[in-house]
Amino acid sequence: MGETLFCVPLLLIMFHSNPPVALSIAGFDGSGGAGVHADCRTFERAGVYGVSVLTSVVAQSPGSVSGIEAVSKGLVQAQLKEISTSFPIVAAKTGMLATAETVEAVADFFRRFPDIKLVIDPVLKASAGEELTSVKFIGLMKERLFGRACLVTPNRMEAETILGMEIRSMDSMRVAALKFWENFGCNALVKGGHFDQVSTEICDVLVMDGEFEELRAPRLDVPDLHGTGCTLSAAITAELAKGRDLGASVIIAQHQLRSWMKDYHEWDSPRKIQAINALKD
Repeated sequence: MGETLFCVPLLLIMFHSNPPVALSIAGFDGSGGAGVHADCRTFERAGVYGVSVLTSVVAQSPGSVSGIEAVSKGLVQAQLKEISTSFPIVAAKTGMLATAETVEAVADFFRRFPDIKLVIDPVLKASAGEELTSVKFIGLMKERLFGRACLVTPNRMEAETILGMEIRSMDSMRVAALKFWENFGCNALVKGGHFDQVSTEICDVLVMDGEFEELRAPRLDVPDLHGTGCTLSAAITAELAKGRDLGASVIIAQHQLRSWMKDYHEWDSPRKIQAINALKD
């Protein structure tokens, strides 16, 4: 008699992951160095699923910007509605909001979702950026968004514009950081990378709940890399999405950014261009 063959059904067990979700609300930079492209790449490197809402399209490459067009308020609102009804967003960050109307749309959105942890990178500069620095635009950021954020991450020049003060010393950096808490009720990380370029050390000032901490590190011998502010705020947002507290999120994000800056990408053709190496483990 021949052998009897038994067919044993194969049980396939499917494992589905459900990583935390972070949202980037920012412009599109086709060079990949900043905006939603850089944000979502940073989220992914941190093990966080990134979703995005476009506020503008920018024609740029590192060191060059040739044009910007803002997305209409209605389309920003439609994007926010689609994303928020489909994904369980834990944390979010804003970058270039481009127009006062977009600030209003974004502020209305976060008022409806008070549990989303919000990081604001207050981008105020673009080649076609008069609207970004208008009194109306900055006033709406102060009145409607800053108080909703768990952290605002201005560089020195942005802090000067927002606060209407000069920052020329470490003492004035401390004063500026505290003013974000006193005036708007938000924590702030005032970044000192553009301050005192001849110093061998950089110092950022972090204010949380009215108390400040100086975060010092050696200045890296690297080119002026495009998108460091976007990447840092995205890395902080990713850590918040994973449940870390704010202080730990800032420290981890700074360490990650420095690692990526040290091993930056570089291409020689058609002109020398560098970029943050977010592919580095």
